[in-house]
Amino acid sequence: MKEIEIDHLAYLLNEAKRKKQPQPIFFLGAGASRSGNIPLASEIVKQILIDYSTSPFIIDLPPNERTYAKLMDCLLPEQRDELLKKYIDQAKINVTHIYLAQLLSEGFVDYVITVNFDNLMLRALSLFNIFPATYDMAILKEFTTSTFIEKSVVYLHGQHHGLWLLNTPAELEKVKSTVPRVLILLKINVHGFLLGIVEKILFLSILRDLGDSIMDFIGLHTMITVQTKTL
Repeated sequence: MKEIEIDHLAYLLNEAKRKKQPQPIFFLGAGASRSGNIPLASEIVKQILIDYSTSPFIIDLPPNERTYAKLMDCLLPEQRDELLKKYIDQAKINVTHIYLAQLLSEGFVDYVITVNFDNLMLRALSLFNIFPATYDMAILKEFTTSTFIEKSVVYLHGQHHGLWLLNTPAELEKVKSTVPRVLILLKINVHGFLLGIVEKILFLSILRDLGDSIMDFIGLHTMITVQTKTL
């Protein structure tokens, strides 16, 4: 996996389009939404510890186990919804999403995959009068189509208004069998490169958690990360 600057990315995108090759898949992580006022997991952890300091579920959790996923597991579903809704309601579209929306509108991007719950990508696309197909893996039980429509947005962990937002360890297990199948479907159609607009350590962690299937997917792709600060 390589990390590149914007001018290198622009060259790769232009070359793929000029040669009429499949366009890349963009992978969005928490770093893409940070400048839109959506806090990182570490910041949400701090807020949970403040807002729910008297919760016996949190008090009983050893300090070294107070991770985002385990703290979310200590909250009731209504408490989790209230916590996340507050952030999403105050979120603002940022240049990362606007630039990516423009790239998709001009045919430089095939798919956007995200682990974020927010609607910033969809809001940015609406500025270009684009209302893409969206796929919510959190509620998917069976695949009813043979592939994903190009220029679509795939939510791996659910959408903020959906029935399921995957936060806890048990909930995240829900998509471990689904995500590899998504990637396999994309692999059939895309032989370009996978780009991550995400904090590098988080990106590696996400990929590691997905296991062997993602590594098989990467085997036919060039993986590139683009640091959010460069956008």
